[in-house]
Amino acid sequence: MPCYRAKSDHLSAATSRPGVGASWTTFWANVPCCSSSSSSTGGGTTSSSSGTGGGTTSSSSAAGGTTSSGSSTGGGTTSSSSTAGGTTSSSSTTTAGGTTSSSSTAGGTTSSSSATGGTGSSYAAGYHKYLAYPCGAFDSADCATQWETLSGGMPTQIWHTDDTAVKFTCNTNSGGALIYTVTRVWGITGLTAGQCALLIRDDTITPVSVMYQVGTGTQTCNACAYTLTTGNE
Repeated sequence: MPCYRAKSDHLSAATSRPGVGASWTTFWANVPCCSSSSSSTGGGTTSSSSGTGGGTTSSSSAAGGTTSSGSSTGGGTTSSSSTAGGTTSSSSTTTAGGTTSSSSTAGGTTSSSSATGGTGSSYAAGYHKYLAYPCGAFDSADCATQWETLSGGMPTQIWHTDDTAVKFTCNTNSGGALIYTVTRVWGITGLTAGQCALLIRDDTITPVSVMYQVGTGTQTCNACAYTLTTGNE
């Protein structure tokens, strides 16, 4: 199935439906889809699942071994191997640039667990997902104590090559970490084109709009508003 990304803000209509609408190329562009690959030698059996968001999933099997691998999302890497009849299974998911690997030799069996962490997802291929909050008085000084519990965010996404705003990270009081930026945005339903918004990265959401442009990125709404009035962004 072909994959597409939005090139400009538009209303959904039959004529703009990607791939089939009469004028779909005005609003959409074909983009590469992620793929998976597998190989098997010596009578072994290999199965692999898909990787999304720039993740890589690979598996190999030799000399009658059986290997199965799970999924990788957001730039993570999952790999497994099996030799000399061993059996290796991996059903975990790796996100945010973490790496999960497992191996088995001489008939032994090894199972793997998931690993989460790293900054790879900030730069991974595919769509980057954010919760968008229209600017009010957001300031990075409040990130650790308040932003983790914000409500009312607009779920949106942007293609990785268009996600050019500088990102920042803060550690929250609960021990987590937030990747964020405050920037001008284009393409979010309900927001004016070029409006300043706080974007907090969240790859677990289901987006309802597609951003097609963002500004350079700051840490406060006041700084974002300044770039609007001076034309520095």
